[in-house]
Amino acid sequence: MALRKTICGQNRRWLLPLVLLGGMLLVAACSSSEAEPTTTDPVLSATQPVVTTATPSPTPLPRKTPSGTGTGYYAPGLIAKYTKVRISNGSLTIADARMEAEEVYFETTFGDDGGEHQVSVVRWDGDPAALPVDASSRQVTGVEFQLNTAPVESGNQQLYEVEPIAPGKYVIFCNMPGHYKSGEFAGFEVVSPPPGATR
Repeated sequence: MALRKTICGQNRRWLLPLVLLGGMLLVAACSSSEAEPTTTDPVLSATQPVVTTATPSPTPLPRKTPSGTGTGYYAPGLIAKYTKVRISNGSLTIADARMEAEEVYFETTFGDDGGEHQVSVVRWDGDPAALPVDASSRQVTGVEFQLNTAPVESGNQQLYEVEPIAPGKYVIFCNMPGHYKSGEFAGFEVVSPPPGATR
């Protein structure tokens, strides 16, 4: 029994230094494998860490699809509004007279009146009925068009977009000869989306 205690005691005496030595070797091995790669600067003749950085590739903004008719929605990119427009002989109506948006989609229905119509949009702070009209062409002139489409036969539908559109007052109208003066126009206003709206 006494012999066994002496042997166990001697084994314990060597156990602690062996554990400490193993721990130091482990720490040394880990620190050498995690060391930064180095390079020698030929001008300074000093060893410096090599810094590598990844260059992010440019990511285009995602495009959006208009939501259901008459509803606004928030999406990456510009905040869009989708509204209905109807044009027929002597009349133009727009579903939304005030829109919180940065771009507007106009779903336009051309009534079954046997003629052609088109869609124009101008920024205009005055009376929507007071756009300048050229007497000979009977068309609106002298304004900057945000949208000015080609003629479309009646009975059709088209989707038009104004992107981007700044806050302000606008007039949407048909600029076929004589159509604006016959009443094919409507005013609408665009306001900035609320602060913090998701784009």
